[in-house]
Amino acid sequence: MSAEDAEFIEGARPQLERYSDYGDLPDAEAIELGHEACDQLEDGVARDDVKLLEESRDAESGVYPSSNVLRAWATEVYCPEFSS
Repeated sequence: MSAEDAEFIEGARPQLERYSDYGDLPDAEAIELGHEACDQLEDGVARDDVKLLEESRDAESGVYPSSNVLRAWATEVYCPEFSS
C-alpha cells in the first residue's frame, strides 16, 4: 500500500465505521472507490451527487453517507483540485 493509500484509509476508515453501513469495507475496495470518486468529479458529476456504493440519500443531509466520506477523503488525498 502506498503512503497516499495509507493516508486515505487512515482518514476514511473511522468515518466509514461511524457514519455508514460500510465500516468493514476492505481497504482495496475503499481505495478503488476513492479513485472512482475522483473520476466522477473529473467527468463533471456534482460533489453531492457522487455515488459509489448502493445506498440511499440521507434524508436530512441529502448526501450518500458512505460515498460522501469516500469522496471527501479522495479529494483530500487523491484529487485535491476538487476539495472545497
